[in-house]
Amino acid sequence: MQLVVNTEKNAILHPLQMVISIVEKKNILPILSNILVCKNNEKISFLSTNTEVQITTYTTSGYGNSVINITVAARKFIDILRSLPENEKVTIYIENKHMFIKSGKSKFILQTLDAKEYPIMTLNNQYDFEFILSQKTLKCILNMVYFSIAQQDIRYYLNGLLLSIQKKNIIAVSSDGHRLTYYQVNIDKNFLSRSDIIIPRKTVFTLQRLLENKENPVKLKISNNQIKIIFSNIEIISKLINGKFLDYTYITNNKYKKSFLVNRDKLLRSLQRISIISNDKLKGVRLMIKHNYLKITVSSSNQEKASEELKINYNGKDMDVGLNIGYLIDILNNLKNENIKISLMDSQSSVLISIPEDNNFQYTLMPMRI
Repeated sequence: MQLVVNTEKNAILHPLQMVISIVEKKNILPILSNILVCKNNEKISFLSTNTEVQITTYTTSGYGNSVINITVAARKFIDILRSLPENEKVTIYIENKHMFIKSGKSKFILQTLDAKEYPIMTLNNQYDFEFILSQKTLKCILNMVYFSIAQQDIRYYLNGLLLSIQKKNIIAVSSDGHRLTYYQVNIDKNFLSRSDIIIPRKTVFTLQRLLENKENPVKLKISNNQIKIIFSNIEIISKLINGKFLDYTYITNNKYKKSFLVNRDKLLRSLQRISIISNDKLKGVRLMIKHNYLKITVSSSNQEKASEELKINYNGKDMDVGLNIGYLIDILNNLKNENIKISLMDSQSSVLISIPEDNNFQYTLMPMRI
């Protein structure tokens, strides 16, 4: 049975690259190392899943009126296509439970597994929320908060991103217990009810990779246990993390007594330089804020030290706080503003990093003892 005949390899390779990211090299179920290939006349779909998130992409490169449903080893399939010469056409067909790939004088034969054994996720019949954003907006929301999502934390609700939909706002929050990132976007649609969902880390990173920085639409459908995202011939279905996220309003509503502005790029470069000396385990940095200058210092267990000073406009009382230098570098790398605002209460309380004249973004860091 013919799948594709004399087709440009990129017509197959491009949609395959979209689904390959969630295919694990080692799986409890061997079939999860495969992708599901379905052909219905000219339309071909490629589907991959890790049982938590599922991606489907589509192409119209199919040949003939046949219907084909098979699974094939994902990595081998895509590696073969990548290895083929750019200008060569590719023909793919199924025969005797094997996939044949021919291009020029190259020929490959891959074993297939029955499509009926592939664990496709069950779709919800109804979604409670449905709305459309631009890909650019959704990508921006994710980019502003993704880096502080916890990884394999025992507090399972921290291993994802909180998306809170309320009235005309979409709020994204992430935390690993040591820092919290908050970002809010206003949209045209007015939601009559509120929805708080936790999107798994893997889904967030997959979306970041696939979304484009364009105004093209992306449709989101949300229920209490599943989210469906559709854009550009791509369909992503993900389970949601069942749990209650921490109360971010308690943190974001803190009143900070003192604040100052500092050039983001200058602070970033200073931190990158002195981080060479920082202790690999603790990664602590001291911020000493005095009249019109900021001194940052680090030391190692070998009694090595580094320090730098930056001019700031500050006339409050002296402050001295210890922070994780890696967390500081993360946020400074992620922001693009010329200046950032640093706010403090005292040496034992959290530190807030925000964008001047913009309340839509907040990055809160817990202090360290150094």
